[in-house]
Amino acid sequence: MRLSERLYRGNREGLYCDTGRVTNSVKGSVAAQGTGGASQLSMVTPGGVEYVPDRDDEAVILWGNKRRLFIGKRRNTTSNNLKPGELLLYSKGGASIYLTNEGEIRITGTVTINGEPLEVT
Repeated sequence: MRLSERLYRGNREGLYCDTGRVTNSVKGSVAAQGTGGASQLSMVTPGGVEYVPDRDDEAVILWGNKRRLFIGKRRNTTSNNLKPGELLLYSKGGASIYLTNEGEIRITGTVTINGEPLEVT
């Protein structure tokens, strides 16, 4: 059974899903206030991805068997008009990498290689 199916069925096998507000975060750990109270959460991310959530982000919390995990931040809509299959990686500072369905890689921001800015002419 997929994780999403378990979540939509509610309290099945002692697994719960909740939302809350990030109150503090450091690499690898998030503090959040949800309906179940305040918690220190371990972060779960896709392989090769690290990030630190912003304070007041809406956290998605998965918990069961006395363990609580921050599995991401809730994002209801996108203002970037992404199509199915496309990917946008972005930062709060405005840098982004956009992978399109047409095979393009669109990079926004200053690109540095080994500490040196890349100059495009």
